[in-house]
Amino acid sequence: MTDLTPPAGEPRPEAASGAAPGWYPTAPSSPTLRWWDGMQWTEHLRNQQDFEPPAVSTITSLTPVYTVFIWLYTLLPLVSVLALIPVDLTGMVEQQVRQSIANPRVGSTGALFGSPGYVLLQVLSVVSYAAMVVLAYFDWKRLGRLGFARRFHWAWAFVTAVYLIGRSVVVHKESGRGLAVVVVYISIVAFSLIVAVVKASQLIGAMEPLVQQYR
Repeated sequence: MTDLTPPAGEPRPEAASGAAPGWYPTAPSSPTLRWWDGMQWTEHLRNQQDFEPPAVSTITSLTPVYTVFIWLYTLLPLVSVLALIPVDLTGMVEQQVRQSIANPRVGSTGALFGSPGYVLLQVLSVVSYAAMVVLAYFDWKRLGRLGFARRFHWAWAFVTAVYLIGRSVVVHKESGRGLAVVVVYISIVAFSLIVAVVKASQLIGAMEPLVQQYR
């Protein structure tokens, strides 16, 4: 005789005999379901939300794929680069070297780390990082209101460029658009590398005479 008694805490199918195979909740209002194969309970479990239909996209060709938040997110690193250009790194490092030579017992990084220019760059870096996380959150919320069924989670903004790239890929798959911000971001990264190379070249050029002077 078939045992139609479900495991403890689980319901039996509506019909005591010949019950249709199907998923039944393990307890009233429980999101967890167990499979009844028509003869007995199996070990297969499933979550109720797995049966919920996937979110349906409501975007059209007229739906915006860019928000003010994602553009600010993309352009924000440019602020740090532009702030770096007028900073006299050569003078800062030269002053540090002179202090170290004049008084070796004093910390060699004091002049650099204590300079207003260095402090400003560090503060700007922290503020920019926090702002990018906030902007990613509001961009994520805005995409939901625009009707995008799938969205790259905003928390990836803690890994900086990952959110921008992931967001653009997901939006492009759903709308066929949305990659312009990636192109702009790559351009900013390239510009940042050029600025860094120029600054490094200037620093090396200025340090050579100083090294020769104190050799």
